[in-house]
Amino acid sequence: MLACQKTTNKTEVKTPADTDQQKPGNKAGDTDKTSADKLSELKPAPMEKWETLPTFSVEDRTILAQVEAGEFSRADAEILTRLNHKISDVNAHLLASEISMARQQYVKALSQVEVALSYGLSTQQAQIQQARIWIARGELSHAIGLLESLLDDEAYGLRAALHLVSIYLQAGDFERADKIMQTLDAKHADNPHRLSISADIAYNKGDYKQATGDYEHALKASEEVFSLPERRSMHRKAAKIYELKLQDKTNACKHYSWLLSHASQNDATANDKASYDFLCTD
Repeated sequence: MLACQKTTNKTEVKTPADTDQQKPGNKAGDTDKTSADKLSELKPAPMEKWETLPTFSVEDRTILAQVEAGEFSRADAEILTRLNHKISDVNAHLLASEISMARQQYVKALSQVEVALSYGLSTQQAQIQQARIWIARGELSHAIGLLESLLDDEAYGLRAALHLVSIYLQAGDFERADKIMQTLDAKHADNPHRLSISADIAYNKGDYKQATGDYEHALKASEEVFSLPERRSMHRKAAKIYELKLQDKTNACKHYSWLLSHASQNDATANDKASYDFLCTD
C-alpha cells in the first residue's frame, strides 16, 4: 500500500525481537515467571452465554497501572486469579496480551488475543488490540488493513480511525491523516481522543495555539477516558509547546507541575523536573 511505502521511506520503525526473555528485574524462576507460565497453561473452557464486554474497569486499570510500573509479577498473578475463576474472561486475556506487549513479546501477545477472539465476544475490541500489536512490530500493512475494515463499526470505528491517523502521522503522511480527521470532525467534534490527535496534526502544521487548545480541551475529559500515560503525554506536549513555541511561561509551568505531581518510576521525570526548575523557580 502507498501508506506503507511512505512509512518505510520516511521513518524507521523498529521491530523488537519476539522473545520470551525476561525484562531486567524479572529473573527466571521468580513469581513473575511462574505466573506467566501458568497463564500459558490455561485451556479455553466451553463456550458460554456472554454479556456485552465492557470497557476496561477500575480493576482492569489497576492492572494496567501495575504493568506501567513494571510490576509484572503482581499483574500476572491477578490475571491468573481471574482466569482461574472464569477462563472466558476476555478482558483478562486482553490484559495478558498487554503485559506481553510491555515485555516486547509480540508473538505471545498475538496468541493471547487469538484466545480472546475464540470466545466470539467483542471481536472488534480484540481486533483493535491485534492492530496495536502489529503497529508495535512494524507490520503496518497488516494493521492498516485491519483498521480500515473497522472504520464503519459503530462502536470501534472512531478508535480504528484514530489509530490510522497515528500511523499516517508517524509516516509523515499528513494529507491522509488530515483527510480522515475531516470525516470525524462533524460526528466526533468534542471527542477527547479525536481532539488529542487533532492537536498532534495542528502541531505538525505549525498551528501551536490550535494544538494547545485541543490538548487543553481533551485533558478536561474524565479520568476514565485517558490512561495516566496518555495524560502525561498530552501534558508534556502542551508544556513543550507553551515553553518553546508560544513562550507562555505560566501555562508551561502549569503542565510541568502536573507532570511532577503525577510522575512514575518509568516516566521522564528527570527531564520534566529540569524544565520546571529552569522555567518555573526563581
